[in-house]
Amino acid sequence: MSQKTSNGITYFLGDSDGERQRLTEQAAILEPFTRRLFESAGIAPGMRVLDVGSGAGDVALLAAEMVGPTGSVTGVDRNADIMEVARSRAKASGYDNITFLNTDVNDLMIDDAFDAVVGRAVLMYQLDPVVTLKQATRSLRDGGIVAFLEFDTTTGGGISIPNSSVVSKCWRWFIETMQLSRVERHMGFKLPSAYKAAGLLHPQMQAHSVIGGGPNWPGYKYVEHTMRSMLPVMEQFGVTTAKEVEVDTLAERLEAESLENGTVFMVSNWIGAWTHKV
Repeated sequence: MSQKTSNGITYFLGDSDGERQRLTEQAAILEPFTRRLFESAGIAPGMRVLDVGSGAGDVALLAAEMVGPTGSVTGVDRNADIMEVARSRAKASGYDNITFLNTDVNDLMIDDAFDAVVGRAVLMYQLDPVVTLKQATRSLRDGGIVAFLEFDTTTGGGISIPNSSVVSKCWRWFIETMQLSRVERHMGFKLPSAYKAAGLLHPQMQAHSVIGGGPNWPGYKYVEHTMRSMLPVMEQFGVTTAKEVEVDTLAERLEAESLENGTVFMVSNWIGAWTHKV
């Protein structure tokens, strides 16, 4: 089912067990992008990091690895159930330098002084990202790092060469659902203006694309599982139907198309930006 936040924006991917598995798969795909962003921003051993919108904890786990045992990570998320998943995963991974708090980032009241504030696919779901940034950086020390990685549709996605009608339809459904959910589609490109309005310095930026094809590319399942998570909301909004999506065979059809036609798929774009608190 769809999950409407307190600001009226719909998390259109739902909160099912399947969605949590999709987030884990997505995290594996985005791990190199996120690590590169954090390394470029200067995340280093011994730092105290605040991870906003932690979800299942993937970004917090990466940050905990990077800051090491002399550092610490505090993850926050409004979803109590997903916080329990994050705690279990941190414990199973042997990290004792992570604390997870069940709270909305916009209500965050922490007196600790952090060295860095990070997040991935968080600001796009905020009614006012500037307010969220101000609140998240309230406890950030002067000179501290701010680094966010956000999904962005400005320069496309759902691109295939030779053209795939299947991917084109999935992308069209995706964009329409984002619009109806009131999610910010251009958050990556809007990071500099949001940072400036929040009183931060102009950031440095990176762009990353999930692109590939050929045999056994994980992107096929990534697309299928994304469509599966979105399907209840797409049907709720009247965007498409389960019959039209044929989600159970989507990955198989995409792979067959790539192998037969040599199709390369670019399924999503991500933009990262890092800066410092004045």
